Amino acid sequence: MKIFLDSTYLFPLIEIEITEGWTKSQLLDLISKPDYQGLYCDLSIFEIFTKVSKLINKHQIKLEIDDVVCGIHTIRYMPKTRPLKWYNYLFEAPMFLELKNHHSDSIDCMIFYLAVLNSDTLVTFNRRMIKHWKNVDKIRKWVKVMNPGFSIGFDSLKDAKVLFLELIE
Repeated sequence: MKIFLDSTYLFPLIEIEITEGWTKSQLLDLISKPDYQGLYCDLSIFEIFTKVSKLINKHQIKLEIDDVVCGIHTIRYMPKTRPLKWYNYLFEAPMFLELKNHHSDSIDCMIFYLAVLNSDTLVTFNRRMIKHWKNVDKIRKWVKVMNPGFSIGFDSLKDAKVLFLELIE
């Protein structure tokens, strides 16, 4: 099973436990499953670095920048998990623009875009964004053509994955 990890799911590898209930041990359990193949967007590395740098500068977390760099190195070389380079997928830029038209965060848009094209499941904490996109006819039609079995896993992944095309309000 190909699982696309939203950036938030990678934070525990730089020793930041996120408040939504996702821990480093849960991530390590997921990536050790025999049927697992993990994917993430290379922009996630940049997103993580910038968010953590901001928290360090504001003294909101006690972490050294060298620890962040070490954690990013860990992410980059996780076994059975690989990054996808966003610029290799510009062949269908109009759909990215459609996603961007409905959500202002470019990295979120690219993650969803890459996940639909390359994975079975996207795991994310952003329920609102996904439910909004689910209600956009052009996006639903695109997902139906590109990956009709595409599913979403939310939060700590304790709940079952939900098919994107069957999400309900």
